[in-house]
Amino acid sequence: MEQYASDLHRFIDEWLRANDTNWETLRKQAGVSAPVGTDIRRGSTPRPDTLKRLSEAMRVPIRELYELSGYVERGELDPVQVPVPNDYEIRSFFTDNAWDDFTDDEKEIVRLGMRMALKSKSGRV
Repeated sequence: MEQYASDLHRFIDEWLRANDTNWETLRKQAGVSAPVGTDIRRGSTPRPDTLKRLSEAMRVPIRELYELSGYVERGELDPVQVPVPNDYEIRSFFTDNAWDDFTDDEKEIVRLGMRMALKSKSGRV
């Protein structure tokens, strides 16, 4: 049986096997240096920015890696339930789409739209 230095190490190892890849490939895709990669496999807790790069390369929620690394408690970053408006377009935007599925450009368009709406609202109050 494999001995793991940390829950994160176990999770990554299981992910590697499930995705038929290896640590070196993942490390390079995530832009993680060889020494940092070795530290992670030895049980060192990576910095949050390293976890973010790993989560993007692995396509897993960042909160999963934060929880496994001990930065947050399980469930602490679970999405908050927010009432969704009755407007079909707005409701479907928030219920049918995951934020992480948008490109950076698309996310910026959404942010710009929200800023414009808030500015318009503040002008009429």
